Amino acid sequence: MLRLLRHLLLSASMSLPMVAGAQPVSEAETLLFETDHLASLKPPAHLAYTFRHVASTEESFDDQVQLDAVRAGPAGPVRVTLRFLSGARQWPGPALDDPHGNPVLLGFLERDIAEMHRMTGGAASYFRRQIRLALAAHATVSTQSFTFGGKSYQGRVIVIQPYRDTALPQRLQRFVHKSYQFVLGDGLPGGIYRIRTSLTAPSIALAAAGGDLLDETLTLDSVADGRR
Repeated sequence: MLRLLRHLLLSASMSLPMVAGAQPVSEAETLLFETDHLASLKPPAHLAYTFRHVASTEESFDDQVQLDAVRAGPAGPVRVTLRFLSGARQWPGPALDDPHGNPVLLGFLERDIAEMHRMTGGAASYFRRQIRLALAAHATVSTQSFTFGGKSYQGRVIVIQPYRDTALPQRLQRFVHKSYQFVLGDGLPGGIYRIRTSLTAPSIALAAAGGDLLDETLTLDSVADGRR
């Protein structure tokens, strides 16, 4: 799954000078794409996440994201299925055999990219490229402890603003202050504790010009597996 996500994020920029490819893999990329997030799971396993969407221009909602991991026989692969949101909002993620990365990362980013395309008509490949380049060259990484299920975890927090220092077309100006935050936990089942993207209009003038207020947060809610 990590290779799939990296391919999606890289696919838009293969014909451009590879700024990221000319440099060592960044710490942010390693944490998100080169880490076995599912290593601590023991199938059969079920991870449940809450998803909260708060917006100023459309209806806010709360929904759920469900991940299930089941081993196909004693020596078979681990089949992971993801149900990202429900009903008409559901993102149709594929079932995966023996993924090392947590598919919720793919689901969150691909849904977010699809929403930006819906809002503006901007190309999905452009949004993927900017996210990829931001993770490669402009991410900040810090430490933060948090508690889940009564246990304390040492977390790593990755923050990017993919559109802040980019010359954006007029229709994409609303995204200039958009940020992403990824909170990962060492030893945490599924590896990912929280993913958040937020978009705020920094001034009344920008809001009047069509700036949006948007906050979407995915947070690990519960874990059940062969050891819990």
